[in-house]
Amino acid sequence: MDKSGEEVYKMLNYPNEDVRQAAVNAMAQFVISLSKSSAPEAAEGESH
Repeated sequence: MDKSGEEVYKMLNYPNEDVRQAAVNAMAQFVISLSKSSAPEAAEGESH
């Protein structure tokens, strides 16, 4: 998911508003999925 997240993050400043909105929605889904995940990256956020 790291590479996917990086690619979506790049799109957050894209000139087209529809592309930016899609990137925001995708990033939100990444965050939701990560919060529901048992992946080590999800646990890292809990300790801060």
